[in-house]
Parts: sequence; structure tokens; C-alpha cells
Amino acid sequence: MRLRIVPVCAASFLVMISMGCRTTQPGETVLPEEEFPYQAISYFVELGRPEDAIRAFEEASARAPEDPETRLLYVNLLLMAGKETEAEAELSKILEEYPDHVGALYTLALLEGARGREEEHRRLLERILVLDPHHTGARAALGELLLSKKQYARAEKEFTTVLEQDPGDLVALVGLGNVYLRTRKAEKAAEVLTRAIQEAPDYPFAYADRARAWQMLDEPEKAERDISRAIELDPGFSWHYYDRARILISEGQMDRALEDLSRAILLDPSNFLAYVYRARIYDGKGMMKEACSDYARALELRPDYYYIYVPYAVSLYHEKDYRGAAGYFDKGFDAYPSEYPLILLAATAYKRAGDDRMMRDYLTRRMPQIPRDSIYYFVARYYLEGKGDSLVLTRLRDIADKVERTRVYFFLGIMAEEEGHPRLAQTYFTEVADNPSLRAIEGRMASWEMEKYR
Repeated sequence: MRLRIVPVCAASFLVMISMGCRTTQPGETVLPEEEFPYQAISYFVELGRPEDAIRAFEEASARAPEDPETRLLYVNLLLMAGKETEAEAELSKILEEYPDHVGALYTLALLEGARGREEEHRRLLERILVLDPHHTGARAALGELLLSKKQYARAEKEFTTVLEQDPGDLVALVGLGNVYLRTRKAEKAAEVLTRAIQEAPDYPFAYADRARAWQMLDEPEKAERDISRAIELDPGFSWHYYDRARILISEGQMDRALEDLSRAILLDPSNFLAYVYRARIYDGKGMMKEACSDYARALELRPDYYYIYVPYAVSLYHEKDYRGAAGYFDKGFDAYPSEYPLILLAATAYKRAGDDRMMRDYLTRRMPQIPRDSIYYFVARYYLEGKGDSLVLTRLRDIADKVERTRVYFFLGIMAEEEGHPRLAQTYFTEVADNPSLRAIEGRMASWEMEKYR
């Protein structure tokens, strides 16, 4: 599941510290949810709103310009202006004079955390809590760090301790809500995130996170309402549109989902999951060229995202890019090493490409990975030797699973066609394409093979 927190303050703060944003069998239409690192918000909550920070600094400067608290307010202003080097220099001066100044240590800890320096971030937070065990900011930030490391029980303890002292602490409420989301405690997540929304009704990501809780609770209308509110509050954030698209897909509203995914991509062309889901919608609509394009782009962004190797291979096969299809069927087998039909699908693609030598070399290399008692081992021998359909058919009688038997008919159809028996091939392809219980990819490919006979 993709759970992430992004800044409370203006989007420019994201640029300022250069922070980054942020699990199916082959051919299934439901993709796994992607989990992204938790992104802390303590830094941005601490900075607060620029206008408030300026007012506080002006008042403090007039009253006590050399006071460390005044200088710390100036540090915050420097950070808001993106002047990290100057801010860190001023922090160093403060800490030279006041080495145990909790406020300065806390600001430095959050700055180190925002830069991704986790060890120093943790060390400073723990030091602060030795100096002041009741420092809710440091304890909430420590909870965020634990959450990002998937140490959910410890993170829950820290957030709960903060909320015992300050029931309205936004960082602790959002953090605890995310702990509950990741541990599948949806009712608790919704309750805690509702409290976060009450504390900060204009904070869009509390709505986005609560929308995921409503999804877990099978409340799609509430989920859509919350994510739409997040979009109203932050219309420039790509992932909100992706989140709403997934809700719409679950409700069968593919056209609206397509619009949201396109918007997500427009806002953030690096949002690879938006390409993945848009490709699946295109695929479902029969827009295979567009599906191919989106799958390709998603894999450019995330080459290791093996969940779409096989769907991409199928779309390439439809578009007659048989060599490309063979490559991704083979990659699919590496990802799903018990899915032996993928070896035969790759070999079929090489056949369709007219490359019999490559097909033979490929099967010779891959066949040792197919158990000798598997029906697919005998199909592979049939592909290599050009004979043995009777042996395959005999073995088929021993297979009780009707779906498994029907999948094999696809490969028999390929061989019947190659051997010059089009009517027999058509019979096999029809059996595969017309089987309502066959959800495997061979069913789709058989329907495409049937088109030449119509």
C-alpha cells in the first residue's frame, strides 16, 4: 500500500530541501498496492506558516534581539527562504553558546532528518529526550522515524505518548493514523485521522489517508469524497488523482479513472503507477497501442516492477512485436518461476516472429527448469520436435483441472496451425477463447488468433 505524508506547508518547501516523494499472478487485472517510504511532516509543522514566523520574529527582535529564541526564529526564516547553509551556520553559533538548547537541537534534528541523515537525526532526537523527556515534538519525530523503518509497535507507543500529553498534536495524529493503516486497523485509522482533520481541516493529506481507511472498510463513497476534498485543497499534487482513480476503478468508473490518471501524469510524469493503471484501462478497452506505450514508460521509470512484465508481453504480442513479447514473457517467468506456460508463450512469440532457431535455443535453455512430469514439458518437446501431439493429448486426460487442460489447447492450436491444419487449430483456439472460466492470458491470445478465421 502506498502510504506517504507530504508537507503541511507550501509546495516550495519540497523544493527547498530536495525531499523525494514518497504487492498477483501473471495476467491478473488486479495489481498489488505499492508501499512507499513514510515521509515525515515534523519539519514542516515546526516551520509553520511564513506570515506567523515573520510576525513572531519581528516581535522578538524588538524585545530581545540577542536572545537564543529570537535567533532561532531567524533560523526558521532562513529555512523558509531556502537558505539552508546560512541557517545551519546560525544554528551552529547558537549551539556553541548554548550546547543543550533544546529548541536549537530540535531544529537541527529536523533539518538532518529532512536531508536524509537518519543516524544523526535519531541521535539528536534521543539527546533531546534525555534533556527533556516531555518534548512532544522530538518524540513525535522519533515516532515518524520508527514508522519509516516499519517498526510499527514502537512508533505507535511514541505517538500515543505524545497524544497523552497533547491530544491535538497533528504529527502524532497523522503518524498514528498511518501506523493503523499499515497494520490494517482501518477503523482505528479512520477515527484518528478524523481527529487530525478536526485539528487541521485544511491539511489535504489527512483526507487522502482517511480515504484509504474508507477503502479498507469498503466505503467507496466516503473514500471518494475524502480524496476529492484533498484534490480541492491541493490540486497540484499528482498522487491525489492517482488515489482517486484507484477508487473509481474499484467502482467500475473507468472513463473517470482514465481522466484522473492522465491528470496525474500531466502533473508528475515520473508517477510510474499512474502509467501502470492507465495502461490496464487502455488494455481493457482494447486500446493496445496506448497500453503498450504506457507499460513501456512505466518500465522505463521502474524496470524492476515485474508485476507488469506479462501484461506488457501480451500487449506487445497483440501489436505483433513478437520479439519484444518473447523477452517480457521470459522476464515474467523469472518473476514467477512456477508459471511454466510463460516459457511456452515466449517460445510461441519467437515462432510468430519467424525465428525458429531462436525458439529452439530458448526452449533448450529453459526446458530443464520444467519438471519432467509436467504437461508443459511434453508441450515443449512437441514444439522442439514437431511431433508428439498424441502424447500431449494422452497426458491431458490425466489432468483434472479443466482450466489447465484448456490452457494447453492454445499451444496445440499453435502447432496445428504450423503443421497446416487450420480447421484443427481453429477448434483448439475456439475451445480456449470460449471458455468462460479461463482467466489466463491464453484466452485473450486465442481470441486474437481466431480473428484470422473470421
